[in-house]
Amino acid sequence: MNARQYYTSSMSQKKKEKQKVRATVARFSDKKFISSNDVVSLNDLSQFVGCDSVTWINIRGGLSEAEMYRLGGIFDLDETVIEDLVLNKDEHHFESRPNKIYLSLKEVEYDHKRHLISANPVTVIINGNYLLTIQDSDSEVFEPIYAKLRQLGSPVQKGGPDILACEVVGCLVNNYIRKMDDFGNAVEELQDNVIKGRKNGNTVNAIYGLKKELNEFRKEVRPVDDILLLWIKDSSNVISQETKRYIEYLRRDIAHAARSIELYNGLINDALNLYNTGISNNTNNAMKWLAIITGVFTPGTFLAGVFGMNFPMGGIFATASGIFIYWGLVLISLIALVVLFKRLNIF
Repeated sequence: MNARQYYTSSMSQKKKEKQKVRATVARFSDKKFISSNDVVSLNDLSQFVGCDSVTWINIRGGLSEAEMYRLGGIFDLDETVIEDLVLNKDEHHFESRPNKIYLSLKEVEYDHKRHLISANPVTVIINGNYLLTIQDSDSEVFEPIYAKLRQLGSPVQKGGPDILACEVVGCLVNNYIRKMDDFGNAVEELQDNVIKGRKNGNTVNAIYGLKKELNEFRKEVRPVDDILLLWIKDSSNVISQETKRYIEYLRRDIAHAARSIELYNGLINDALNLYNTGISNNTNNAMKWLAIITGVFTPGTFLAGVFGMNFPMGGIFATASGIFIYWGLVLISLIALVVLFKRLNIF
């Protein structure tokens, strides 16, 4: 099991052990915010079906397969869509029906210590008078929306479920950008360490680890633009023209996140190239000094070979001063080589 599988499985296990499925119901109209309360049982949600006010039901902690089908029965959801959402919950999804729109997106979490990215499914179901959201996690990513709902006259409070759904998707998109910025800090820190020469045996693993996590981030962000485009082109009566203009702004934010991904991908590649260049320079430097040392001792080795031959040399080499002549030639050759290396800027 790799680090990602271990982290994902441990996070899922913690959610099952520590988190309880609960629903928060917010009711409002174009004139006021009516109420917000927690619901313990899914059966209690039936009382909010057919309300005159706009109702947002946010279920946190995820639902089992049986609970999803039970929820579908309460809100008259399409069984084929529910089955698709249950079986393919880890995939991005868009489905349109005459009176409902189904979105399946992801909420991204980033572990700063492990530099791991995880994604939790978020299901968004839009109806004429209610919005149903199902978070697989227990995060509070949608908390800013409740503050907007309590502001009298705010666009969210005056709008319908489609505007509220845009706010929900907008929170997810803004979360992408925030997590991308956090991830970018880790990338820039790694690049600074490589530039300053603070490298160790784990540098390559860190570079490839960040590159792998960036690919995971790209996998979660890129499909969102396709879903938003399908949402804009949808012809059902659940979405208004004003909402479609809002979705266009969300597409711009997604484009910003996609550009950030490509930027950090380039920084990671640059860090890898810098690391490889540093390793190559160190290797070349070692080979250079090895060549210098070899060149320095070559004249002496050559002269020793000549003096060591088993041939009658005669002349001055056979005299008592021959050893001094040998060392003199060695020193002259050594000085000549040093001067030559200096002029060639070898050292």
